[in-house]
Amino acid sequence: MDRSFYRLAEKRLAVGAATGPNSWLRPYETPGSPLLGRSDLPEAHGLSVIGDMAELTRARDMSPWMAKKSVAEVRVTPQSGRVQHTPSRAWRSHHDWWTDPHDLVPLALVVEAARY
Repeated sequence: MDRSFYRLAEKRLAVGAATGPNSWLRPYETPGSPLLGRSDLPEAHGLSVIGDMAELTRARDMSPWMAKKSVAEVRVTPQSGRVQHTPSRAWRSHHDWWTDPHDLVPLALVVEAARY
């Protein structure tokens, strides 16, 4: 797969800013995640990315929590890991991305700032 995806990123990042490590915490590193501390599970290493910016925009319109986040665009190539389409009722274009190397902090730029 060689294409762009979108991810909710850190708050307070301006359009054009690069994301930092806090935008790329894996589920086993994320406070409040049911997988916190479970680095032994493969699913705890997958990063959530969204393939359809319009879908993400609609979700941010309905969720104040999401609206407080910036949105970053990242290019995923075959060399950067494995991607699996994992749609849900809420996210038809949701994918899980297992980066290579496993602790990769991807280069991504903010394409939409937080709304408040």
